[in-house]
Amino acid sequence: MKYKCNIYLLFFLISFHFGFSQKDTVVINKEIRFFETKIKKLMPQSKSFEIIETYKTILQKHQNYLEQFYPEKLANIYLELSFYYSDIHNQKYEIAYTEKAIALMDKTQKYSLQDYLTAYNDWYYYVSNYDDNKESNRIYLKFDIFYKKLLTNPIAIDSKNLNYARRIYDKMYILEKLKSNLLDDAHLKLEAFYNRIFKAKEIEQQDDISFYMSCYDAFTYKYYENKDYVNAIKYLKELQKQGKQFKLPFYEMKANALLGSIFYYLQEFEKGKKHSELALQNFEFSAFSSSKYSIETIKALNLSGLNKNDEAAKIVERIVSEVSTQYLKNEASILTLDIDKIKELNSHQYINIFASSSLIFKKKYQKSHKLLDLQKAEKLATIASLMFQEFYKNGEYNLTLSGLQNKITETLLFICSQNKTSTTKKVLLLNLIERNVSQHLFKEVQKKILLENSKLAELYNELEQLQNEKIYFEGLIQETDKNTKKKVEYLALEIEKTKNELKLKYPNFMQVDDDFDIAVIQKKLKEKEQIWKFYVADEYVYSLCLSPKQLEIHSLGQIKLIKPLTLNWVQQLKKPNSLVQQQANQLKSILFPKKLQTEKLAIIPDNFLNYVPFEAILNTSSNDSFKAISYSYSFPMWMLSKKQGTDKTKLELASFAPNYGTNTWFNNQKVQHLPFAQKESETISALFNGTSFQNKNATKENFLNSNSPFNVYHFAMHSFLYEDDFSRSCLLFSNNQPLYFSELYNHYIPADLLVLSACDTGNGKLVKGEGIMSLARAFTYAGVKSSVVSLWQVPDKETSEIMILFYENLKKGLPKDEALALAKQEFIKQNPLKNHPYFWAGFIINGDVSPICKSFIYYWLLGGLLTIALAVIFCLKYHSKSRNKSRA
Repeated sequence: MKYKCNIYLLFFLISFHFGFSQKDTVVINKEIRFFETKIKKLMPQSKSFEIIETYKTILQKHQNYLEQFYPEKLANIYLELSFYYSDIHNQKYEIAYTEKAIALMDKTQKYSLQDYLTAYNDWYYYVSNYDDNKESNRIYLKFDIFYKKLLTNPIAIDSKNLNYARRIYDKMYILEKLKSNLLDDAHLKLEAFYNRIFKAKEIEQQDDISFYMSCYDAFTYKYYENKDYVNAIKYLKELQKQGKQFKLPFYEMKANALLGSIFYYLQEFEKGKKHSELALQNFEFSAFSSSKYSIETIKALNLSGLNKNDEAAKIVERIVSEVSTQYLKNEASILTLDIDKIKELNSHQYINIFASSSLIFKKKYQKSHKLLDLQKAEKLATIASLMFQEFYKNGEYNLTLSGLQNKITETLLFICSQNKTSTTKKVLLLNLIERNVSQHLFKEVQKKILLENSKLAELYNELEQLQNEKIYFEGLIQETDKNTKKKVEYLALEIEKTKNELKLKYPNFMQVDDDFDIAVIQKKLKEKEQIWKFYVADEYVYSLCLSPKQLEIHSLGQIKLIKPLTLNWVQQLKKPNSLVQQQANQLKSILFPKKLQTEKLAIIPDNFLNYVPFEAILNTSSNDSFKAISYSYSFPMWMLSKKQGTDKTKLELASFAPNYGTNTWFNNQKVQHLPFAQKESETISALFNGTSFQNKNATKENFLNSNSPFNVYHFAMHSFLYEDDFSRSCLLFSNNQPLYFSELYNHYIPADLLVLSACDTGNGKLVKGEGIMSLARAFTYAGVKSSVVSLWQVPDKETSEIMILFYENLKKGLPKDEALALAKQEFIKQNPLKNHPYFWAGFIINGDVSPICKSFIYYWLLGGLLTIALAVIFCLKYHSKSRNKSRA
């Protein structure tokens, strides 16, 4: 009895210290038990929405109390919330609450092992479902450490938990190997997993089967994702068999659903329809099931492929009606659906359902020409786009994000390309597209800009804190909760005020969220300046032509026709004896359907068009003058380049030219001697009285330690490209020192211009939605404002000539894009037998194109003004003296 009294006293003292009286704790515990009882009653009824609201009420009222006294219970509430958010397909909060649970468990070390294992299993699953491979790998590596610690003392752990941990680890291992395309390693582990099932105790067997089947399912999806449809079909048929063997109809359903999708892409629509119908027949779905709606959408797509557009449209109408009834609790049609409420349903399954449905109505409109069908396509695509905004976490794009964005873009740009679409509507739809493009590179460059401007950084950090706080309170908000709603409204107003302050003080530091406006870009354009942005969407290639007074969208043709023609032409360009002009003219008529009325052109390519040197299409050797062409990664990156310019009053140049000798090897490749690189480096350095790091001095250390005094860098050296692993791509300095792509992420290099006259520096692996992972992109990531790179291997001598001409033009005060265009034209005039684009078109400029030297005209004008000023002063003094003499 005395012992119990001491415990109560201790609890009372702790409670009092944290602001809770004994009476408070009794009331709080009673209220929490009331809510827990309510949740238990709701669970058998599968009322996920009501359960979420009840858990959120507990958090809103008692989160601090639980964190202080019952952290294990709080962690369980977080896990339950993540589970029920997953049940209603909200990927944003299923991930967020799982992360909260694990963070709390790690902080307090108070948890049951089973709960901790479940949290890790769910966390990995949710993040993998988002297709965030970097984050899922990080989770796997953390769990790997934890699991191996468990194995150091297995006797101390309950065998059930140990087997559970082993299953989780094996599944993570298999999935990580699949993500790395190490299919043989994954297959060996999968076979071992299968064999273990029949050796396991009966009580463990069903769990082993469940985990094994989910791994086998991942195998089939990997082949599907790689578009290896032959192997995908083979493994899916095996998945069906094993689903029957283990009496798991869920996997039979999944196999048929994926087969329905595969046959849709193979344009075998009857087979696709048949398999989607089998998937729907062989499984009992819940009332509100994204799986059911996804399979019905696959069936509708196959019907659309069979030109049964009315039948396909009816399925979509019914899905929308059911989703509205189940989720919003009121029946609505496509055109009356509440966008603001339905967008909270932001899982990739629902984004895909709405985006695919928009394509169905787009095709229906193409046949019917009924405005109502086009309006429905627009509404569905708009909903998908706004869901995507909620879903996308602003990181690097992946296959899932890219595929969803392409479908949304397809419908919205199709609408923009229609003659009847107003400019106002075009701007609205383009903004929807651009707010969802990959923000990864832009966000990283933003961080570098914040390093240079403390006041801007302070304001931006304030904005981020407000946005994070708003997200937190949105997660707590309930229908009847007025106080939290008011808090969210207040934060929204504060965010708007901070954004307006950012816009006013730093107009070019733009956001890529709901503030992005294509009209702002248009206002920045000067007369006779244009931007052409290309979009490789789901089926068609589109272009946006933006000039100060015009905004035009062109549908250019089907991807399956344009892509092979383009890539074949690019390969031909790399052969100096090939005939390329006829194909260039053909591509010009496709990609630029109207005559270019411009002197300066900025191009934002997409997908396979990143490999194209547009100079070889638009600037031919017969042209009187070359158009000044530059490139940018995105509209926000273009906007940043317009404000940057040079921060230094004096041009400080450093050039690097190693001497590789005649017998140098790197990664089992012979490194060729570059006889003209030394002269190129010396000549360029002499032009600007720069610093030349040659031979043994052209080291990686000298470059990395030199970035404070220099604002222009020139590299006359070799580069090595590894498309299978672009992090290994590198520049090769003296003493065989590689500067890797991956290293550049950790450096800040605020140079105005960096010229990579090495081969293939603009090439690399193409990542959908991101572009080419090249050395040039890595330098942009590191803070370089503009770069000149090569798209293929150009001979040493010709490279040297073009580079020297380029720098001579820069010295005259020309903008960088004009300097490069003129250098190419001058090279052709000096070398008429080398007018093939192979010799000159491979060099392109990306980023800020402003001059790095003041124009001679500037100095003449300045000199003229000084002369006039001196003359005026002399005259005034002369007249003053004359007056003084006459007075005397």
